[in-house]
Amino acid sequence: MQHLAHRLVTHHTIYNTIQQPHTF
Repeated sequence: MQHLAHRLVTHHTIYNTIQQPHTF
């Protein structure tokens, strides 16, 4: 469960960074 959650969070962060890098 933890591994899955960590993977989801990582993917979400990467996606956000790619979509709107100026937000970070």
